[in-house]
Amino acid sequence: MISRRNYLTITVLMFVLMFLFLFSSAYKDSLNTYDTNIYSGTETQLHIDKIFQKDLEYTVGEEPTKGYIAYVGRNGDLESVIRQWCRYTRRNLITAADCGDLEYEKEKPYLICLDGASIGADDISSLQKWVKEGIHLVFCGTPSIRVLMRKEIKELMGIRNIREESVTLEGIVLHENFLLGGGYTYTIRDETTKKLQDLNLTTSWFEMNSGTKAYMTGLLDENIYGETQNEYLPAIVWRNSIDKTKIFVVNGDYMESVTGIGFLYAITNEIENYSLYPVINAQNMVVVNYPSFTPENEDAMFQLYSRDSYRVLREVVWPGLTAVLTNTDSKMSCMLTTKMDYNEKASPEKEDLIFFMKLLREQEAEAGISCDQTSNVDVASKLSVDHDFLAVNLPEYKFLTAYVAQNDPEQMRTLLKEQGFSDVRTYLKDLEDTGELVYLTKEGDTVLTTINSGDSHKYSEDIRERAIETALGFSVVTEDLQHIIYPQDANDQWQNVYKDFARYTDTFYDAFDTFEELTLSESGSRAGLFLTTIYDQQRNGDVITLKSNYDTGYFILRIHDVVIDKIDGGSFKKIEDDAWLISLEKKEAKITLKKEENK
Repeated sequence: MISRRNYLTITVLMFVLMFLFLFSSAYKDSLNTYDTNIYSGTETQLHIDKIFQKDLEYTVGEEPTKGYIAYVGRNGDLESVIRQWCRYTRRNLITAADCGDLEYEKEKPYLICLDGASIGADDISSLQKWVKEGIHLVFCGTPSIRVLMRKEIKELMGIRNIREESVTLEGIVLHENFLLGGGYTYTIRDETTKKLQDLNLTTSWFEMNSGTKAYMTGLLDENIYGETQNEYLPAIVWRNSIDKTKIFVVNGDYMESVTGIGFLYAITNEIENYSLYPVINAQNMVVVNYPSFTPENEDAMFQLYSRDSYRVLREVVWPGLTAVLTNTDSKMSCMLTTKMDYNEKASPEKEDLIFFMKLLREQEAEAGISCDQTSNVDVASKLSVDHDFLAVNLPEYKFLTAYVAQNDPEQMRTLLKEQGFSDVRTYLKDLEDTGELVYLTKEGDTVLTTINSGDSHKYSEDIRERAIETALGFSVVTEDLQHIIYPQDANDQWQNVYKDFARYTDTFYDAFDTFEELTLSESGSRAGLFLTTIYDQQRNGDVITLKSNYDTGYFILRIHDVVIDKIDGGSFKKIEDDAWLISLEKKEAKITLKKEENK
């Protein structure tokens, strides 16, 4: 039996605990500045008055300046990829339709990229001449088998034998130290990996000469071909050397999409003793069309989740998103929309807006504007509805970012300004095979591109992600939640979407956890810094001197057989073996190297 004294003590303690709980909740709520964007005012001031050719960023010229690149071929997609790589690496580019049309006098190209499909037997003498002059070559795709049967072209490319003109592979091996992220074997191991396999596995079987180096090789079915030693496996990407000249071959269509940009970075790293280049250093997790504040598609929501659409987004989706954020230590950007179907007569609700904005603030997430929708209402009308609601209920919040889907960012910029979203400075668009990954508009705003979808990570997408991380230290993973409220099939149910989303982000983010997790507006500022950086670097013995027009910025150093000892004027982190992330703190930094102790 409880005595009166104990009863009184327990009662007092209960009241104290209840008071503390209510007070702490109220205090926490009072500190939640949900109605302001904490990332406003953090943008880097760009030196747009000091950029090459008086443009906002480096423009690829056509003059044969030192270290310039040449492209020979008629493939527009391939030329677009090479031109983008030249812009990011601050190199000029000259082009020619055929080998015989490529002319230069005193200054020879550093490297010539060749459309392999356009190379004929008549071009072999030009190729031999370039190699003799010490010009490195990259075959972006292989010539026809008829041309490859010529002894001279085999010698150039390091091919000992064409074992079979066409063979079906079991999978493909990406070897370590080519792209960042380590090696990986792309093969079917179970039902899950069967869904991921989308690589072109039909290729020619080339056996390499000794002295060549393979970066990607094919795997063969042992039941058909028996056990094949590694050096005789079909080569997909390899390098041959003739004296000091390097000849690279990419067997396949990898160079005809933005994946090729990363391949070119990796190739030039293999040519030199080391490579040092600017990067963005930004990893982004973007949730599109979330949150939404209008009840929609209620019959389907109750059938699938036994609740309305608002509670689905709040009670079903939100816990999964926060779990992913916690597991990956990420920052989230949410491209909100007041509703998804603008033909819906229901109105967005202020209470829902405030509740979600408080959740975002607690997670240090950032809200942006989505220009996307499921209805066919014109974008200007959609944005007008959004602004009318947000201007009244969230008047102080500065929206710095917008998702434009497949729309033209310049046109969306005009519409956003006209409809009152005048603070937007960073635009996120959907990926195009050869489209620009990052660029500045004429007004100095930043356009970024989605790299991968959060719930899809096929093998070709994995290679693309590694390639772009290698090139730019940059990733945007986007998850569009429109299909949660308007599902097309069972794959669109949240439990299925979340399973794929969590698995992909949890495993892949670990490989690139050296790069910084940012919101979209922070990444826009970083991308502008990257695009307008003018730098110079020289190595003298064990010291590399790096100079930049900014006293901040990020670079990747890839170097063999040595490690960084210290940096004056910056700091460093190890990405993986032979790769380092450099952070500048002054306009000039000195990187001191030393021999690796265990080598």
